[in-house]
Amino acid sequence: MTVENTKKTIREIVDKYKPFSAGLPNSYGYQAEEEEASGNGDRYSIYRAYLFRSDYVYTFESKEVVTEKNSAELNRNRFLAQLAKFRTRRLNEIPAEPGVCIPFGFLPDDGRTITDIKQSVRWADAPGVLYTIHTRNVQRGQMKSTVVTSLASSQVGRFGTDEEAEIKKHIDQRIGPRQAKIGGVTGEQGGVALKIRKALGKPYEAYSVFTGYAGWLGTDVLPFILVDMQSFTMDQAPELNVNPPPFKQSMERLDGMLRYMRIRSTNPPMPELAAGK
Repeated sequence: MTVENTKKTIREIVDKYKPFSAGLPNSYGYQAEEEEASGNGDRYSIYRAYLFRSDYVYTFESKEVVTEKNSAELNRNRFLAQLAKFRTRRLNEIPAEPGVCIPFGFLPDDGRTITDIKQSVRWADAPGVLYTIHTRNVQRGQMKSTVVTSLASSQVGRFGTDEEAEIKKHIDQRIGPRQAKIGGVTGEQGGVALKIRKALGKPYEAYSVFTGYAGWLGTDVLPFILVDMQSFTMDQAPELNVNPPPFKQSMERLDGMLRYMRIRSTNPPMPELAAGK
């Protein structure tokens, strides 16, 4: 991007977003309205806030359609109320009450909030292996078929395309499809591990393993839980300076992660678990 293009982008941001008070110390707030790109006439109110806490900056954004009943002011008030509830969280701290944990932060709620959370982590000594955790309340029309996904993940290299045929040459191990525990619940697991040998250089391994629990429709206490382990080689990501570690090592780490994941109890209990609910 040229200097002029960068300046133009900055001007557009300044023109679009106007400052507003987030009502909290060490914070900055910005607001804007925009029309939906599809041209259907919908307008959205956008609120964004940056909270500076210790060594971290937390970014929050709300984007909601503006209607007669759902004004920009109402959206702003909901956004500010949510910000006011936010608190920081120490490493390994697990709050007791219902709510949503984010890295070094916590957003309490009433236990009925629909959430959709996706987070990737990796070990410092294996930057080319991502473990992505995705969890969400199960909603009608958004159910996850973990049986189909685990089956498809274990059958890579068998679908008949030229690319699949090339992958098949390197497959060293197929994982599942099989049942797998995620904490106290039983899900499905499938994947493949490849051993890649080149004319020059050392052979290396590449792998992908899916593990998933489908959750239950119509309940807040049993969301779906999906965990994807995906390796990336130096050929795929030139910024890496090392290829993935052996599959056995990464699989042991995945097994440990799955073993210690759990659906936590809360105090007070989730509404549908409370006495008389």
